[in-house]
Amino acid sequence: MRTIALFVFATTSTFLLGDVLRQPAQLVRTVPDRRVPVNNVTGTSTNAASQQNDVEIVKKDFSISSAEAGQIRSRSATDGENFFVIWEDARFNESSLFTFFGALIGSDGKVKKNDIPISTPSGSQRTGSIAFNGSVYLVVWSQIDEYYFQVRGAIFDKNAVRVKDLTFNFGEAVHHVSPVVMAVGTDFGLVWATNSSDGMVSVQGALVNSSGDILSRQVIVPSQEKDISRPKLASKDNTLLVVWEERGGSGKIKGALFSKTFIRKTDDLTLTSGEFNAGVPTVTAGKDQYLVVWEDTRNNETDLYGARIAPDGTVLDANGIAISTAEGPVANANVVWTGKQYTVVFAQPARLKYKDELTDEKHIFAVNVGNDGTVDMPVQITGRVPTHDEQDSDPWIAWNGSKFLVTWSTYNDPPSYFDLYGVVAKRLGHPPRTREVVLKESGRRIRGLTDFLITTGPGNKYSPSVASDGEDFLVVWEDSHHSKGGLGIDIYGAQVDNIGRLKDPSIPIATKLNTQRTPKIVSSQGRYLVIWINQNSQTASGAILNRNGLILKQMENMVPDFKTDNMAIVGLNDGFATFFADDQGISLLLLDSHGNLIRSRRIVNEDGAYPGMAAARHGQNVLLVWESTTHDIRGVMLSDTGQILKEPYDISASPTLEQRIDAIGGDDGFLVVWEDAPNGAWQIYGARLSSSGEVLDPNTIVIATAVSANQFPSDPAVTWFSGKYRVVWTTFFLSKTCGGTYPLVWNIPLFKKDCSSTYQYQHEIYSSAVRSDGTVEAPYKISSESKATMGLHSSTPALTPNKHQLLIAWKGERKKPQGDKAINIYGAFRK
Repeated sequence: MRTIALFVFATTSTFLLGDVLRQPAQLVRTVPDRRVPVNNVTGTSTNAASQQNDVEIVKKDFSISSAEAGQIRSRSATDGENFFVIWEDARFNESSLFTFFGALIGSDGKVKKNDIPISTPSGSQRTGSIAFNGSVYLVVWSQIDEYYFQVRGAIFDKNAVRVKDLTFNFGEAVHHVSPVVMAVGTDFGLVWATNSSDGMVSVQGALVNSSGDILSRQVIVPSQEKDISRPKLASKDNTLLVVWEERGGSGKIKGALFSKTFIRKTDDLTLTSGEFNAGVPTVTAGKDQYLVVWEDTRNNETDLYGARIAPDGTVLDANGIAISTAEGPVANANVVWTGKQYTVVFAQPARLKYKDELTDEKHIFAVNVGNDGTVDMPVQITGRVPTHDEQDSDPWIAWNGSKFLVTWSTYNDPPSYFDLYGVVAKRLGHPPRTREVVLKESGRRIRGLTDFLITTGPGNKYSPSVASDGEDFLVVWEDSHHSKGGLGIDIYGAQVDNIGRLKDPSIPIATKLNTQRTPKIVSSQGRYLVIWINQNSQTASGAILNRNGLILKQMENMVPDFKTDNMAIVGLNDGFATFFADDQGISLLLLDSHGNLIRSRRIVNEDGAYPGMAAARHGQNVLLVWESTTHDIRGVMLSDTGQILKEPYDISASPTLEQRIDAIGGDDGFLVVWEDAPNGAWQIYGARLSSSGEVLDPNTIVIATAVSANQFPSDPAVTWFSGKYRVVWTTFFLSKTCGGTYPLVWNIPLFKKDCSSTYQYQHEIYSSAVRSDGTVEAPYKISSESKATMGLHSSTPALTPNKHQLLIAWKGERKKPQGDKAINIYGAFRK
């Protein structure tokens, strides 16, 4: 078993007021496949000091049926204690004809009865379903009867003893397929699809009592030529939500609410727009809503999305909740409500433990979705040995009030067919939250959380910047998902809460037909200011957002008639200081926390380019630093009202190339960091300044050194947290692609590489701390602590603290299985 730890010039200026551009989005959480080995019995992580286990197993992988010729598509229901499992079984026929068998499994994982005949071997039988109504189980399936598929069934008591066989004679000369049954009070709701020879398709529903009698029957989706399939239903307070897949070009997920007798209560609900392909829905009822989950291709790969539906039919998540967007296609999702959260199981390709390679082998994962729509980290619950000879599929999950039963089919070769397995667990992941781990680097123990995915959806993401209101974080970035030919880069954001959940994963901040670059964000008085450069016009724009990511004010062309190449920003006690550079100097704009202009003035009059700028605050003093034309580090000290306290001066004047600077204010003053290459390889340097701007380290501090010309640090960023300056950077590794045969692990050959003379760069994020006295602590790695980000090219880090911990965000680049690249923003917490 495995588990997962989870560990952004003129004397006057014009501001344009904007309307509120968006509504607060629903809470969302999504992460990629991330795993660490766990103990098969307890689920305890072998390299994590979690306070609770992600998976608490009652009985680990056990065989339910291994009869010859295979078992697929298991389904199960529970009477509150035992579980009754059914499946399609091919033991009576070598071809694709199936018969249904079942097993009764106790809550301790013991198989009480096995290989229970559900149907007789007569004609092809498919798509079984089972439900318990408080007294009996109803099992239904679709079976060929002369020319057409018809719905057949059987009633069993609590002990899995057959009570009655059922033949539902619906009369029409059409195919009745894909039946699904659900308990509705003491009765059963039954839905199925019909398909006639002239291509007309409909969905029908019937209310069935405990004796198998049809009490009411309705056509709930009228006959039409569209391909309607896979109806599913959920019951809540005698109201039924029926969902189905509709195909015509691309697939859509639709639904409607009905009474228990299938009288329609709402018009069709459209859960997906049809702009992308969506299908294979599943649904369950929760505390005060329904959750629909489906497969979705909006990211050019089959991912898992969902939406919550209110009891009146309101779709609460219009764009869907991203449940799993990890690499590799997801399939066969199923969902239950546990009384506290939804738990979703699905099949997805797994990444080998000892090799950064996505394989075709699928394993079963589980993820929790909160009632508020937040999504936890997925846990892997199958896949005992990282080999290529396992293929897990068709998971199903049931909850008896205290325990889960998850069943699935595993393909074994030999004997080249599927066998049925199960696991009983008390817990499959936490309710949506993060897990703390203890990392060991350079002999020290570092507390923090493993890497997690911040961005979701199509397109590539670049240039993250991070700010915090003291509790939550707002991350902003460049987003290319509307880009055509490299043009049309937007600015988007995501709200991350104090425990790592994405409260809002996709906030559109700047989406005009333009190319918007290098966003920067700071906070003041519970509000955020985001500024960016419009590359086409070289103008600067900005937006004020509240703590929930709602845009309160848009500011176009913040400095009219002023073309800028670079900018810096810092939050004040009650407002913001923004700095913009042109080829003649730097101008300051002071704004209040609502974005209103307080003052503007030119503060630096030095001709030349300003490729790098940063600003920091200590008390009532503001330090602005920049890279000069001669590639020296210069600065100017201001009051928070814009008065110049110390005219422009040199902070560092190295004879080599100093660039990529950042600065922060600490308890006693400031720290400025930059990169330099005095020996031909980049290194990270710094200098402390007093609160008045005096340079305390004229000879500079060496923060990170190059190991060789093939391994060097770059892209520094700095913040102040918990009594220390925290510096992060990208370490570049230049390596030759070479290999040979790697050793065997568990008698499994890991992988081979052919030697070549091609050099490749690998990028990872590292961090260190600089104490107030200038002492530099040993560096440690931030990225690739988990298998989730193993193999990523990680670069351009940004960081900021809240009251409790430090959020570090960076750009992560990975090759997709089809060969192209996926570039997203990742994050990690450190304490």
